[in-house]
Amino acid sequence: YPVGKVDGDGHLESSDPIKGKVEKPKSVITYVYKEVKEEPSKPKGEVIITYVDENGKELQKPRQDTPNSPYDTPYDTTEEGEKPNTIKTPDGKTYKIVPKGDYPVGKVDGDGHLESSDPIKGKVEKPKSVITYVYKEVKEEPSTPTGNVYVHYVDEFGNTLKNSVTDEYAQPVGKYYDTVIDNRPNTIITPDGKIYVLVPAGNYAVGKVDVDGHLTTTDSATGQVIKGDKNVTYVYKLVKTPTPNVPVDPTPEKPVDPTPNKPVDPTPNKPVDPTPEKPVDPTPNKPVDPTPVNPTPEQPAKPAPALEQLPNTGEAQSVATGVLGAIAGLAGLATLGRRKKEDEK
Repeated sequence: YPVGKVDGDGHLESSDPIKGKVEKPKSVITYVYKEVKEEPSKPKGEVIITYVDENGKELQKPRQDTPNSPYDTPYDTTEEGEKPNTIKTPDGKTYKIVPKGDYPVGKVDGDGHLESSDPIKGKVEKPKSVITYVYKEVKEEPSTPTGNVYVHYVDEFGNTLKNSVTDEYAQPVGKYYDTVIDNRPNTIITPDGKIYVLVPAGNYAVGKVDVDGHLTTTDSATGQVIKGDKNVTYVYKLVKTPTPNVPVDPTPEKPVDPTPNKPVDPTPNKPVDPTPEKPVDPTPNKPVDPTPVNPTPEQPAKPAPALEQLPNTGEAQSVATGVLGAIAGLAGLATLGRRKKEDEK
């Protein structure tokens, strides 16, 4: 350098060493510098989107599309969410982006962009770029009003018998309804088993009832849906109460025959034999001896004397005949002996 040679430490070599020992009254070490001229920084800018109505009134807060960025930074304000087709304001109004045309706020192109504002796409080239979209209020047509029809079921005293039913729900005003055909049962059976039927026309504790069983103080049984609710009520009366549970008699009104499978006497009004279990005479139509018979103990049969088996010579018959004759003779002698003794007496 003009000042002299400088080493890698920026040290002017002609000056004293940067390290060493003190060896003279004054040592001078010199470092050499040069001026650095700083380059100027690039300018920066931001991009803002605004939303106004046809008269230039702001509809919602501005949106920052591009934060503070160097010039030449590209931007695009047509990206999703940056240019909505519809805006709803806090007061409940709805605005829609305007078509191309001239408006009080100025000329608008086919993108709904106010041409007097900055381009909707481009590069940052100034401190603040503002892109404006224009909207107009949309008058929403009121929706068709609707209504409901509900049907209720009570007894003569107004007590509810079953859950209410919906005959019509969210139907257009003016639609015809008929609860008589659709939701009017003739009979209702409650969970406890009671049976109710529609009452005839007349005055009841709950009020006046017409021929349809309809409580006339409620909405009409047939008609047209109105905006809101209609409530139709039908009235019923109790006709049957369930019999409480009673123990079952196995043979009501008839005593139980203790003898199972007892034969039935086919002869009606036949006198009953007072003698139980009398033996049946096996001989039909035989006169019954009225004199009771004294039972004689049965004596065991006396075995007959065994006859000696003779050879089959043809004499067996004669031997048997002789034996029988001898027995008969002995019986005769015994009888004569008894008579003689009696005569002697």
